[in-house]
Amino acid sequence: MAAEVCVDYTIKGALNRGYQVYVIRDAILALFGKESLEKMLQKYEDSGGKVITLDEFLRVEE
Repeated sequence: MAAEVCVDYTIKGALNRGYQVYVIRDAILALFGKESLEKMLQKYEDSGGKVITLDEFLRVEE
């Protein structure tokens, strides 16, 4: 799941439709390296998404 392409477009669409968006940081990667991933994660948070870890997600689901 590439942060700069697939994930980015999906998140934009979901936020534009009013969905609450969670991004599991350990489940995505960046085509252009770690710096690009961190930049995209910050962008997601700035847009209204919530960046969480897989462990945080699993605790929410319990």
